[in-house]
Amino acid sequence: MSGILAVVPAPVPPRAPDLPGVARTLEQLRLPAPIAVNCHEGTLRRTESALRTVNTLLATPDAEQRLLAGHQLLLRLRAAGNRLERAACDADAALDRIAGAVPPARLEATQQFIRGITDALWTFRHDRLGRIDRLGTYLETAGAAPAIAPISAVTGYRAIEIALRGIDRLEASGREAAGLYVWVGGSGVPRVFGSAAEEIAARAAPMLTNGAVTVSAGGLGFSYTTAAPAAGPGDNVRALRETVRQDHLLARALHAVGARVSVLAHTRDAGACPVESTVAGSASCQHTVAVLDGRVERGAERIPVLFARNAHARRGLHTTGVDTLAALSGSFAFAAHSERDPDAVVLAVRGAAPRLYVGLSPAAWVVASHPAGLAGESSNYLTVAATPGPETDATGRILVLRRDGAGEIAGLTRYDLAGDPLPVTDGELEQSDTGVRSADRGPFPHVLLNELAQSPDTVAKTLRGRIVAEPGGARRVRLGDKAMPERVADAVRSGRIRRLLIVGDGAAAVAGAGIATAAGAMLGSRLRVSAVPATTLAKLRADADLRDCLLVAVSHTGASAATNRAVDRVRSLGATVLAIVNHRSSALANRSHGVLFVSDGRDDEIPVVATKSLCSQAAAGLLLTAELQRLLRISSKDADAAALLASLRRLPEQIAKLVNSRESYLAAAAAATRARHWAVLAAGPATDIRRRLAVLCQRPILTTTTHIESSSTGMLLVCAAGVDDAVAERFEADARTFSARGYLPVVIATEGDARFQDIDNLLEVPETHPSVAWLLTVLAGQLFAYECAVATGGAKPLVTPSLAGGRTR
Repeated sequence: MSGILAVVPAPVPPRAPDLPGVARTLEQLRLPAPIAVNCHEGTLRRTESALRTVNTLLATPDAEQRLLAGHQLLLRLRAAGNRLERAACDADAALDRIAGAVPPARLEATQQFIRGITDALWTFRHDRLGRIDRLGTYLETAGAAPAIAPISAVTGYRAIEIALRGIDRLEASGREAAGLYVWVGGSGVPRVFGSAAEEIAARAAPMLTNGAVTVSAGGLGFSYTTAAPAAGPGDNVRALRETVRQDHLLARALHAVGARVSVLAHTRDAGACPVESTVAGSASCQHTVAVLDGRVERGAERIPVLFARNAHARRGLHTTGVDTLAALSGSFAFAAHSERDPDAVVLAVRGAAPRLYVGLSPAAWVVASHPAGLAGESSNYLTVAATPGPETDATGRILVLRRDGAGEIAGLTRYDLAGDPLPVTDGELEQSDTGVRSADRGPFPHVLLNELAQSPDTVAKTLRGRIVAEPGGARRVRLGDKAMPERVADAVRSGRIRRLLIVGDGAAAVAGAGIATAAGAMLGSRLRVSAVPATTLAKLRADADLRDCLLVAVSHTGASAATNRAVDRVRSLGATVLAIVNHRSSALANRSHGVLFVSDGRDDEIPVVATKSLCSQAAAGLLLTAELQRLLRISSKDADAAALLASLRRLPEQIAKLVNSRESYLAAAAAATRARHWAVLAAGPATDIRRRLAVLCQRPILTTTTHIESSSTGMLLVCAAGVDDAVAERFEADARTFSARGYLPVVIATEGDARFQDIDNLLEVPETHPSVAWLLTVLAGQLFAYECAVATGGAKPLVTPSLAGGRTR
């Protein structure tokens, strides 16, 4: 994700609560361990509510200033949080042990509470106490004892840190550039002008280069930028944080009497248009800084130019924003700060693609291009989007955020492109589903590795309590009434359902293809099974009869426009709809007859790699396939269903084993990166490896071997795990043929497959059921692609912690 951020703190921060009382509240919280069959839902609910309240109480500069001065109190809070984290882990493990004995509805509710507690504790440790540590570092470098730092300095560094954490969460896979603009004004700031006149003059620059300082509106503007073509996630933020920490002129300004701050920030992809520029104050212009997400026709630098000239007309900021937006074309969003009114920030959105999210934090406005940028700061936000119309480019929205109303609806005003006011109501506010853990990379340098590391746990939570033992030792699927309503089960048993369609968009379509392959093999004697593009279903004729059709819609967020349009269409034609989705209150869940929820409901998919969601969706789809086989009483497939369930129970452990097998991947990637051409040989859902390899390594990948020149050299990735013998033999022949031509074969094969044991670059995956093997193949291909990106300098290598601990089921 590329994007922009803005932070405008309140002029007077809210007073902190009784912090010793907060510490006592944490110290008195208890989690039941082990959890009994009744799951203690009341205790869990109260604990989650108390933790969220604590996080809200600590989210103010006043509370942070007092904690900087209260070392013993900070130690008490940290110790209580660590104890509760251990208790939450114990509660989650205890729930695993009794999952089969807990009714599905209660199991779902209980794991939701545990998930909420874990997320709240993560916020407490990383975004509350963690920020105290980082603020202390800023203040110590500035030469001031953190314990006696003025509230203006704490508020200023806090706003900068919120912006930096937002950049860190938006930079899922590394970006070319990032930057901050920090305006510091107030009654005491002009005194800094005289005492630091020479330094200010030396740091003056016509453009906002790194370290530049500008004087405007009785305040100082500080610019910090970093750019590295091969920057990995975290590199930009580390560089910016260190530059800010070492800037003693900024520290002097923030320590001035009455200092107040506004922060604009950006991060962008390589090749994106400039996102930060300025027009210096003059007789005809007001000094303006803007940050951009999207593309503006004829250049992004026009935004601050137009805004500055319009602001000089001495009209309201909203009129300035309207006039500026009307003069621009494209699809974009921007945030602007002008000396016309330095205690306000103007937001504007035009076109279909970009959006801005305005978080209502207790002590500040926090704006980001994605809800991930708000994680840990605000759970309530307002979405700012241009209203779609016949001509999307002719629509737009302008918002003005004022410092004296920070965090309150009354402090913002919204206008359309004609300048007419559009009041904001409480009903428009949304609750963020983006957990702070989801937006964090954990101990890994890239989100992809964190996704791989968490995949075993995600699959385990999807399977939790859904494969149960019957008398005699046999296993069966238990989905519950929510996932398989009785009316749907009756339609399957009676034979009224004769078609099974599986639909998904993007990465969910890959999971859908894998589910369809397994369902076709197990249910093909009774149902016509196919994976169908969402766009195809949305175009069905109005007289089509789908009363004999069961549609399984696969999505992570449940907000895919293409998938939801397809669901609406098939429902109107009489089809029954089951959804496989993570978000519990999503649009897809609400419009389906039954919902099979995956994982524990946390928004655990930030980047486009879609690793965890792919694994959990595939596991859920295979559970559904086994349940349909039982309902259809296809007895000849009983043994195969038993083998499938046994493989699913082993899947978390097998994923953990696969993603921790680094050595062979490192060697294969080092050899592959020396090849000029790359090609992928795969079948079925495993063909998705080509796309993942192309995205991670940013190079074209051939899909077949027919266009490879025999005189060239290259790498051929052969995906031979889990395919039938005939296909495996053909793949073996192709691998050896192109090896003789000078190609380097890299083979993903099942452990112990004798056909490929003499291949030098052999990547083995655990042996499993054919319906599951494609998933392990895709994960192996993804890890290989990552190591190739590392070998070519596009990413940092794996860190010491193992990728996945694995969980046995």
